[in-house]
Amino acid sequence: MANLAVTSDRVVLPGPALPGPIGGNGHVRTLRERRHRQRRRLQKKGTSAARRVLRRLSGREHRMMTDLNHQISTFVA
Repeated sequence: MANLAVTSDRVVLPGPALPGPIGGNGHVRTLRERRHRQRRRLQKKGTSAARRVLRRLSGREHRMMTDLNHQISTFVA
């Protein structure tokens, strides 16, 4: 992911240019990689407790990305 957002008038908003919790695309990449490692580890384990945690975590990344996209779209430079 090179840029988090590009406006309709072709202004590129790279990750570091965005304020607040949006931070940069490095933050997003880190969170996605952490969730991927966690899902892989829990799926490999396969216990009932691991399945319970996977159910609890399901959708969390999607909600996070939806919120991040909302913050980017409402950002006014």
